Amino acid sequence: MKYFCKKCQSYIERDKEKCCVECKANLKDASIAPDTVIAGFKIVKEIGRGSNGVVYLAEQTSLDRQVALKILPDAKAEDPKFVKDFLKEARAVARLNHQNIIQVYDAGITANGIYFLAMELIDGKSLENILQSKGALKPKNAVKIMLEIAKALKYSWNKENLFHGDVKPDNIMIRKDGQPKLADFGLAKTIFDEKS
Repeated sequence: MKYFCKKCQSYIERDKEKCCVECKANLKDASIAPDTVIAGFKIVKEIGRGSNGVVYLAEQTSLDRQVALKILPDAKAEDPKFVKDFLKEARAVARLNHQNIIQVYDAGITANGIYFLAMELIDGKSLENILQSKGALKPKNAVKIMLEIAKALKYSWNKENLFHGDVKPDNIMIRKDGQPKLADFGLAKTIFDEKS
């Protein structure tokens, strides 16, 4: 698979040691090259990065639609507990169908060991980005967003006894039409998790 080497400024195959074959730079945090296909999803470009994964704009080739494709970083993919939690997030959210929760379309592992999560692509920004660029929201807008997120949380509890565990501005996406969507159920737990 091809990755972007920041040192060479080129897309290049990565060897077994996770280094650039041309300049030997570490490709541990490198982006996957555009046009790479992962489980039927063609990478367009990287759109976000966090400690729990890299998110790409991708095309689901079978349905001709754009999605957000989250890929586990190598260090996380080597941690069995993290992988278990990652797949648990996918299963938990896939069972939810609510206008204020980002929809999960697919998840799994490829033959070459890449863990992925395909989700609804949101045309907008995180609440965190909005707050950083524009400052505090008007009280009316803030209340509207929080009421919508509260509805999503109530639904997830009523439907699956599931609570989010990490509600924060960075995990609330705001579509261009103003609709808030709750993202990243990575710390989600059910009542049954608490008892075990």
